[in-house]
Parts: sequence; C-alpha cells; structure tokens
Amino acid sequence: MDATPKPAVKKPADIQVLHCLNSECRGLLAYEVDSQNVLYVDLAWTAKVDGDTRYFPCPQCNGRNIVEEFRTDKGQMKHRVVRWEPARGNVGSREADQLAAERLDLMPRTVRDKLDRVGIKLHLEQWQRLPMAERERLRDLPCEQADDVTRYATTVEQLVIGLSGQPPDRIKPRA
Repeated sequence: MDATPKPAVKKPADIQVLHCLNSECRGLLAYEVDSQNVLYVDLAWTAKVDGDTRYFPCPQCNGRNIVEEFRTDKGQMKHRVVRWEPARGNVGSREADQLAAERLDLMPRTVRDKLDRVGIKLHLEQWQRLPMAERERLRDLPCEQADDVTRYATTVEQLVIGLSGQPPDRIKPRA
C-alpha cells in the first residue's frame, strides 16, 4: 500500500464569456463571468455610467447590460451583470444607423443616391471631414435635372479638392 497522499483534485473553472442578457440578441461582450454573471476579473470600472447606473453596452443591439455591486459571503465587494435594459429611446442597430444619418455622422441614402447619379465615389472618411454646413448642403442640393446633376458634381468635386488637394474617385454614373 502506497502512503503518498493523492494530489487534490482541482475544481474546474466556472468561467464563461458574457453574452448580452437580451434574449433576442445574446451578442458577445468582452468580459468573463461565472455562472452567476459575476465578473471573473472585476472590470466594472470599464462600465459606462449614466447617473447611478453602470452598464456594459451591447454592440449588437445597443442595449444596456446593467452592472451592480454586491458583497460576497466573505465580505468581498464584487460586481455582477444583473439585467438588460433597452437603450434610451429603444434604439436598435438599424435605428441607430438612421439616427446617425439624420445627424449626418453617416452619409444619408439621399446623398449616396445623388453621388451615384453624378458618378462620384465619396468615402465615409471624406464625408466626415466635411464641415456640417457642407454636409447639409450636399443633402439638400437638388440633383434631378441635367443642370442640377452638373452643379452637384462640380460642388462635390470642389469640396473634395479643397479637403485633400485631389479630385474625388469617379465611378460609372447611374441614370
């Protein structure tokens, strides 16, 4: 009979990737939690703060995964993700894109259609470098009649040359 003690059997780690608590989304969040959604490495300090509420935003549904502080049986302070709330105004990803387009962070569909009509490729980076007044102008300028199309193309070309010193990329105009 061997009297050497057997090594203790390690309990398997109870670590999993945190998923959005929205049952319709379940998007991955860049945090590790245990089966009780307690943060494995306490990164609660990285949570966004809105008043007294701390949350991890979901990049997929834009919802808020609420983080709350609690005390363990041993008296340690820890954090866990306890519930999901929709984003303010219940903005989903399609609605967020639409909102960004309305604020002109993104290029609105109307501008993209006009650029296709005149045969100019305007990159998002170029669009975002334009002053807001010029973005509004490109959104609002007419581009239906032949004279409008010419005027619109000239305006875009002058703006891009003013920004970069180079003319914009050209594509085949769409009728």
